[in-house]
Amino acid sequence: MRSQIPRGTVTNPNNFQKLLVWLSDSVEESGEAYEALRQRLIRIFYARGCQTAEELADETIDRVTAKIESLIDTYEGDPRLYFYGVAKNVFREHLRKPVHNELPVNLSPNSNHSTEKAEYQDLCLTKCLKKLPEMESEFILDYYKGEKSQKIENRQKLMEKLDLTPQALRVKAFRVRAKLQKCVFACLEMKTA
Repeated sequence: MRSQIPRGTVTNPNNFQKLLVWLSDSVEESGEAYEALRQRLIRIFYARGCQTAEELADETIDRVTAKIESLIDTYEGDPRLYFYGVAKNVFREHLRKPVHNELPVNLSPNSNHSTEKAEYQDLCLTKCLKKLPEMESEFILDYYKGEKSQKIENRQKLMEKLDLTPQALRVKAFRVRAKLQKCVFACLEMKTA
């Protein structure tokens, strides 16, 4: 039986450096190879209709990073092929998740039930934001603030403020969002129970 990497595992910086070396011996090329691989994974998940393609790509990379020690010694061939295999498994798991685990993006305001549901979701989200440490709550609100170019500028400011790379910023957002989603889903489950 395969061991599964637990969700929410914090990526070890040493393992991440090993992952970069595994992708390419050249430091400059390894960063480019990583970013190209991540973008390819995102495109794969989008092509399969996933609304959370970036999160699934990050989950795939996290799982491979957690196993990098054994992969370096045992895996032969193009590392990208290993990522694609893991991505296939992540996608299968995503399909098995109940649909209610994804917050609806557009709620129809035409019925009272939808309005009531949207209000309860907002209430749950507000409660859960307050439960997060203040820095995480501010971070996730800043991360999603704005539209298009404004959102890009906000994320650039966050990277500078927190001294993070684009990849590290996305991983941090993924982790905080996962905590927040878990709390919101638990809150919504209490309403339906």
